[in-house]
Order: sequence, then C-alpha cells, then structure tokens
Amino acid sequence: MRLLLDTHVFLWYITADPKLPESFRAATQDASNDVFLSSISVWEAVIKHGIGNLSSATANSPWNRGAAS
Repeated sequence: MRLLLDTHVFLWYITADPKLPESFRAATQDASNDVFLSSISVWEAVIKHGIGNLSSATANSPWNRGAAS
C-alpha cells in the first residue's frame, strides 16, 4: 500500500501524538507499505516553524535534530 502523509499527520507521527490512530502508526511501520511525504508538507512545516506555530514537542522531535533554524 502507498501512504501519503499530509503535514498534520506527519507532525503527529514524529511527535507520537495520540491523535494518530495506532492502526495508522502500524501501517507506516509495515515494511510492505511505501510511505511518502509531499515537498509541500515540508514547506508548510517550515512556514509553521517560522511563525512559531509548532509545539515544543515538534521542535524537540528526533526528526528535527540537526535541522537548520
């Protein structure tokens, strides 16, 4: 199966937000599935970061380590 994560779902995923159903988390970790993230989602996350709309959980995510500020 191919999964395309939108911005909110990706942010919920990297912060282990309980809004993300466990069934979806399991699907993203299933090696038989392909998981994609749109470049637009990256752009949107950068904009959210720039205007201060990302939670501290997102900023401290392991996915964010080493990112340019």
